[in-house]
Amino acid sequence: MKGARFLTGIVLGIVVTIAGRAAFQSWFCLDETRHHRIPIGPGPADIPKDEQEAYISLFYKNQITWQSTDGSPLFIDFEMKELHKMLNDKRPFLKMTEVGDYWRVDCDKDLCQSNDINPELEGDLGTFKCVRVKYWQQIGDKRADGWIIIKP
Repeated sequence: MKGARFLTGIVLGIVVTIAGRAAFQSWFCLDETRHHRIPIGPGPADIPKDEQEAYISLFYKNQITWQSTDGSPLFIDFEMKELHKMLNDKRPFLKMTEVGDYWRVDCDKDLCQSNDINPELEGDLGTFKCVRVKYWQQIGDKRADGWIIIKP
């Protein structure tokens, strides 16, 4: 009986430690940022698992490059109504084009570049706050969502 309690205590301790670490990282935005090169294709939802969420930092001037794997034309769009909620109507990157209800990153055929993060976001991010922003990857007439997480 004592052995079962001891084992239960160890398992519970491990679970609490893992969950607590994940929550702490999420709350205080401790995930590592880097430049990203995200291959997409053949469909817009086909991206590597480790690129499902791209963590980037304004301070480190991280950028994202998206490229279709088969040379198909690619577009990366951010919905204005989502940006209204998440970024106080500010676009996430400097070099973007307004296309209908979307902000589109700089795209040329099968390659899209985020370019620099908009420095106007600095006040919205605070010291530890992360902003999670949804975007759309479009190849042909098919779309799938993706996520970027912007850190200060």
